[in-house]
Amino acid sequence: MFPSAELAEAAASGSKEHVRLALQAGADPNSSDGSHTALQRACLNGNTEIAMLLIEQGVAVNMPAPGATPCSISIAPPHAPGAAQPAC
Repeated sequence: MFPSAELAEAAASGSKEHVRLALQAGADPNSSDGSHTALQRACLNGNTEIAMLLIEQGVAVNMPAPGATPCSISIAPPHAPGAAQPAC
């Protein structure tokens, strides 16, 4: 596991409370789980509340990992019928 993968995993889970607790415990807002940042995970799941929390904590909004920025994820069409539309 990456040193701050907990934050990206919390963002992927959709739990704003877990994200908040990880940040309070000192997690780097720009941390990655090895493939996506916490902000990318929030955008992939269309979770604007978590995205805004990360932005308020100073996350780098245009940091690519790997090769896609949160913005590019947000404007991409859903990958499967019925998938949540990313919305950051």
